[in-house]
Amino acid sequence: MLNTNPLGFIITTVAASMWLVSSPLASAEQSNVMVILDASNSMWGQIDGQRKIDVAKDVLVDMVRALPDRTSVGLVAYGHGHHHKEKNCKDIALIAGYDDAQSGQFERLLETITPRGQTPIAAALERSADWVVADGIERPTVVLITDGVESCNGDPCAAAGKLASAGIKTTIHVVGYDLKDDQRAAVDCISREGGGSYFDARDTKGLRTALEQVTIDIAQVTTAPQQEEAPKLIFEDDFDGDTLSHAWTVLNENEDAFIVEGGQLLMVGSGEQGLWVEQSANIFRLDNALPTGDWDINVDLKIDLQTGEDSFELGLFRDDQNYLAANVYHHRGDWCHKLEIALFKRVKGKQTSASSLISSNSGHCGQRVHGDVDPVVAALNKEGLRLTLSKRAREYYATVILKGVLDDGDPRLVQTPSLTSLRAPGQPVITIGNYKDVDGEVPGYVDRIEIVAVR
Repeated sequence: MLNTNPLGFIITTVAASMWLVSSPLASAEQSNVMVILDASNSMWGQIDGQRKIDVAKDVLVDMVRALPDRTSVGLVAYGHGHHHKEKNCKDIALIAGYDDAQSGQFERLLETITPRGQTPIAAALERSADWVVADGIERPTVVLITDGVESCNGDPCAAAGKLASAGIKTTIHVVGYDLKDDQRAAVDCISREGGGSYFDARDTKGLRTALEQVTIDIAQVTTAPQQEEAPKLIFEDDFDGDTLSHAWTVLNENEDAFIVEGGQLLMVGSGEQGLWVEQSANIFRLDNALPTGDWDINVDLKIDLQTGEDSFELGLFRDDQNYLAANVYHHRGDWCHKLEIALFKRVKGKQTSASSLISSNSGHCGQRVHGDVDPVVAALNKEGLRLTLSKRAREYYATVILKGVLDDGDPRLVQTPSLTSLRAPGQPVITIGNYKDVDGEVPGYVDRIEIVAVR
């Protein structure tokens, strides 16, 4: 059943591990990895002519063989013991402990799993707390592989946060296998709460690529010195002066639609204008190099939302066919008034997106999130927001913090699901405009932009 040793996977992951081991900073740290495998009934489904469970087993074997020598791997499965019609939400078991992997029993035990039941993700994370931690091993890693969302009324995001913070700190990575857009949004928070990464695997090749990256991430944790590093400020511009600094280039410049004064960059957009529009005016490109590794780009600004189709973008831009950008978007229609944060990725003209509502006035917007869209819009005009584009490994996501809108005493924070980009698609940019060609204009006041390298 198992199709082992796909050459491309082994060469890539072993090469990465060899570089890490030979690095002068490397240390021989023992690590534990606990895999939680979805064995619910849906794993009988097929992709590329193969059953999903068979592909998952094959690729898991490859991952285990490619991990550094001083890594012990355990296996938890859910949904394998009871038929899904029984609705058994306690169908969770430790299939292989860390010692089983070391004794070469991992593959044999993996083969015993047959998909049958429900998807109790939250309960599996909670139950795994008893199996993840082993004496003397710091920073264990959990890898959750699922082709569906919680089916047992649990809260996987809360369970992930609890597991990640219980006892020894645990990192949780999630591989979403053949998930729809709304399903990805439902499980992406598990990795965020667990301090790990979300990997989107839409087919067999995607699953191999995702677990290859998981392997490299685990190897980095295993061999890197275990020390905390403070974020490092790489670039900062507070627009002090009366002209743009030499770090900026304005693409398709319209000098009548921007000015630097009073410690702000004032930008005015009108008509359909944005990164997706060919030859769009006043795209402000930062020519400084981005740091290697993980980083955040933060922009503090106010937006005067006037037209009902207002848009501010922060992204990485090569041209209108190739970019990745965070977008704060305001729409006021006959039936829907909403404020939304979205992440768009366009590669050779093909677009992928992920979004989260900040506030809306009705279910006509897709879902009801808070009922306060009018005061939120007013707060953006007066108090402003912080928009952040973040890179973690090969995952990108966007976050908005509304400075004048409080939830339980804290500024409202909304984050998008993540998108994967294997290469950075250009240089940092900001721009403002209308999402459609409507009357009026939208002014934006940028107080500060910074780039921070993070661990």
